[in-house]
Amino acid sequence: MTFNSIDELRIMLEQAGAANVPGYIDKLRANSKNNEVFDDLLFEGRAALMFLRNGFLVEMQERPDISIKLGNDQFYAEVKNFRLKEQDRIGKAKWNTVNQPRLQRHPKTQCILFPDTY
Repeated sequence: MTFNSIDELRIMLEQAGAANVPGYIDKLRANSKNNEVFDDLLFEGRAALMFLRNGFLVEMQERPDISIKLGNDQFYAEVKNFRLKEQDRIGKAKWNTVNQPRLQRHPKTQCILFPDTY
């Protein structure tokens, strides 16, 4: 899955059926000179294409990054960056000081919460 320009990625997302592509593309263009943020946003687009190509409905969002639906099931994905940020170190240090299990099942849903940041 490769693309050579922002417009090529836009076309791929739109043809695959993603929703809210203009908002995502605006964010991508606004960060085109900030390599780290730009790369993070590109991974969101790649993740969206992966879901779209496997039959999911996808909407690009601010937070969480992607809204995903398959049949009657709706879930959300926050695309993790492939580099550590300062907030990752802070969150990990805080998480390690909390006296609780690493994974928590939310009592009213089937979601498992794993805190990314505090």
